[in-house]
Amino acid sequence: MTKKNTFLKIASIAIFSLYFISCNDDQNNVDDHLNEIDLTQETIAMIADLGYDTDNIIPIQNDDNTLSYLVEGDILLTEDDLAVKEVKSVVVANEEHYSTSLIPEFGSVRSVTDRNTGEIIITKRQSQLIVVMDRTLPNAWWNALQIAANRYNSLNDLRFKVAIYKSEDPNCQSPCIRVPDADIYITDFYPNSDMLGVWGYADPPSEYTYTTRSGETRTEIIPGAEIHLNILQLQTETDTDFIGSIIAHEMGHTIGFRHTDYFNRSLSCGSGGMEADTKNIGAVHIPGTPVGNSPNSWMLACINRGVNRPFTANDIIALDYLHGFNVVDL
Repeated sequence: MTKKNTFLKIASIAIFSLYFISCNDDQNNVDDHLNEIDLTQETIAMIADLGYDTDNIIPIQNDDNTLSYLVEGDILLTEDDLAVKEVKSVVVANEEHYSTSLIPEFGSVRSVTDRNTGEIIITKRQSQLIVVMDRTLPNAWWNALQIAANRYNSLNDLRFKVAIYKSEDPNCQSPCIRVPDADIYITDFYPNSDMLGVWGYADPPSEYTYTTRSGETRTEIIPGAEIHLNILQLQTETDTDFIGSIIAHEMGHTIGFRHTDYFNRSLSCGSGGMEADTKNIGAVHIPGTPVGNSPNSWMLACINRGVNRPFTANDIIALDYLHGFNVVDL
């Protein structure tokens, strides 16, 4: 697994789970950072204070010897996250679409003056979302990435277009690109026994603070930096629509979407209740989306092998609301 970009401030992950998993006795190739560590009551209390379920917490030791905690099968909380006093999320309907509180900013800002009213109008131009896949990954994954990119690019009202590349190789034919140039980097992971039932996981959006040449400090919200796919479960998978649905789902997490069945995980997983944010802080309903369940949404928490989930009409409404040209950032 590659190391996370150093500018990431939030290391939580959202995991796309299987309905059914099988046991596997091969424990020799698990990722080094997925180690078993005892939980303290203080840590459990801090996780509960953030509004997360404290059942089945999985402690994880990171490469730098810091600790993270996998909660609800969905989110990896760092020690820094546990120090946060309040967790905010934006809710899209009761059992419909949800987003994180950090939404990436796409497109360059442009100011225009209305010739009739003299009002200054702020708009954003379309920009590229550069997604790079590790060149050593299976060819079917690359074809699936093309499918996922096409799904996003078919939505003309979004403020971004997905551009896909393979990681740099001296002998690689176009398209190739250097990994540091990527907004999102796709690689693999080998699961330990606690993560056998995970198709993949992704970093959520984060804040990126930098200093301009003039000395001004600015903070932007950027997409999650990495997507990891389960090499054990997907290495020989040939159904590119299915893998494409997983990649599109994980891309959804990187640009700010939570699971559609956030309030009732059993809708897609067969069991489980509400995920995070039990205090329902910062809930906002997106106009135009229904209150009821959306059974085919691309952001449902669980998916069976062989299932294809292109965007539904309500998915498109939610995408347009968060990232469409109709959104004006002032």
